[in-house]
Amino acid sequence: MKKIFYLSAIALVTFTACRKRPDDPVPVKLESFDLVVDAYNGSKLFSPLDTLVSVTGHKFRVKSAKMYFSNINLVKTDGTKVPFKSIVLLSMDGQAVYKTAHNATSVVIKGQVPPGMYSGVEFGLGIPAADNHKDAVAYLPTEPLSQFQKMWWNTNDGYMFAKVEGNISGDLTQPNVLNIDYNYEMGTDAQYKTLFIAQNFQVYQNAMGDINEALLKVQVDQFFYSATDTIKPEINPVAHSNVSAEAPLANKMLQLVQKSISAQ
Repeated sequence: MKKIFYLSAIALVTFTACRKRPDDPVPVKLESFDLVVDAYNGSKLFSPLDTLVSVTGHKFRVKSAKMYFSNINLVKTDGTKVPFKSIVLLSMDGQAVYKTAHNATSVVIKGQVPPGMYSGVEFGLGIPAADNHKDAVAYLPTEPLSQFQKMWWNTNDGYMFAKVEGNISGDLTQPNVLNIDYNYEMGTDAQYKTLFIAQNFQVYQNAMGDINEALLKVQVDQFFYSATDTIKPEINPVAHSNVSAEAPLANKMLQLVQKSISAQ
């Protein structure tokens, strides 16, 4: 009789401990999500083979455009920020690690997030100060902060937040002769900026084959001008943020790159 009592007590305790309480939170199933960043030239997808025309009438090409997105959050309609990715290097020169089938200069950043209604995407353009002065040699070649990405100056100056390279015609009488190489390397701790791109989208639960995604674009043809600023690569083809004499122009260029990013 005593053994039966003990066994009954043990069974009762076990059942009580394992039974789910009404106030226990229900685990949220995460859904696959793509953040797509397309490079555009005007109204069409950008190619490094495109020949563009500057506001000063000079023909030019953008051979390579790279930039860092960091601390990427998807923002719900109630203001909740859902962490998505910490640091991603976007390469829009046809060599993107996450390139899509439809365009080699498109970048698809993959992750998982809770279902629900969202109002936009928040991210920093560049590298936060806490990571900006780490030694790039310590990272694996395929990691975004690796020295092999060729986006690192040194531990003192840190990383380039963005880099744009190409060539441009120096003589309007010979517009098809792109004889001047330009190179802009941008970014300092003081220039790090968090951007919010408003875009309403829904992440569906059990999407059943549909793609959960948000679409951003980088307007490559607007790297050198906006309504308030114009940069002339044919006159000032080189600007690096880690060179004091060149920093003002490089920082202006970075601001134009920031303005070129929007929702599709």
